[in-house]
Amino acid sequence: MSAIALVGDEPELAEHILAVLLERGIAAADLRVFSKEELHGTTLSAGEEDFRVELAEAPELAGSDAVVFFGGPELARELSGSTPPGAIVVDATSWSRGQAGAVLVVPEVNAGRVAEAGEGVVLAVPTPAVVGLAIALAPLHEAARVRRVVATVLHPASAAGAGGVQRLSRQSVTLLQGRSLDPEEDPELLAHNVRPVPGSAESAFAPSEQEIARETAALFGEPRIEVLATVLRVPVFYGIGQSLYVEMEESLDADEAERILRDAPSVVVASDDVEGEAAREAAEDVELDDDEPQMLRDPCPGPVDVNGSDAVHVARVRVDPRRPGSLALWISFDDQRKGVALSVASILEIAMRERR
Repeated sequence: MSAIALVGDEPELAEHILAVLLERGIAAADLRVFSKEELHGTTLSAGEEDFRVELAEAPELAGSDAVVFFGGPELARELSGSTPPGAIVVDATSWSRGQAGAVLVVPEVNAGRVAEAGEGVVLAVPTPAVVGLAIALAPLHEAARVRRVVATVLHPASAAGAGGVQRLSRQSVTLLQGRSLDPEEDPELLAHNVRPVPGSAESAFAPSEQEIARETAALFGEPRIEVLATVLRVPVFYGIGQSLYVEMEESLDADEAERILRDAPSVVVASDDVEGEAAREAAEDVELDDDEPQMLRDPCPGPVDVNGSDAVHVARVRVDPRRPGSLALWISFDDQRKGVALSVASILEIAMRERR
């Protein structure tokens, strides 16, 4: 058995990670949760288990076989250098993604990097937007060599953590009650609105847009996949949607692209030839094994529709008639479960297997 320490500052995300680890057969007795002073002593629930949050301090991590950082980067910055010698370190925060020596891993894309990393190397989980994007691109890249992607990324309130979810909830209630928002308390209107993430004084591209381009290129290596991303903040609590335009070296027709995607791990492809009640009836007639991906009943699913799913859902696969070798498609996925928790669990499983 392995002792696993979860270290972070977002309780809801911790519960997602705990739930997935329990589902994967990790015993509750082997899991401990650590956080900041303000969360010390609170209780988290996952499955039928409760976990008391302990104070995140370096001595408390002693004896851990694996340490997982999640949420904001502060605790990872403070404690990643104090993890026990030989421990597996998985960082799902932004801290290690830009650090020299850390290895970005999406198991469906580059699982082999875990074995290559060796002891002492931090295994970093990309930002959730990149996890879903990479899983959708990987089979297309293998078949036809992806060169460039133009991505419109719809970020939910959860991308800003618990504070973002609370802000969207509060603004929505205020506006639905016919009241005005206080501009000092709410300088940015999230509810009933869509806003592009602004660039900075140094670049026309926002940090999150640069992050998506940089991490996607790092995952796939050379030749680099170029990504031009536009991130929009949308009034959705959880889940990410992306409209993608993919340019490849070789041409694929829509049917061939859908077949390739259907055969890929962690991908579910919707079919545009069934709609509404017909789609629901078609899904109900199919029997699945417990370990098969969840069926998609909606031919054009949004982020809310795929909440809780283990898959990246793909829809509206179209060939650009003016540019052979170019596809347009839509993807949506659960940013917390698929974008973080399942990636963490899969990386841990691979790393633990390599250490045996």
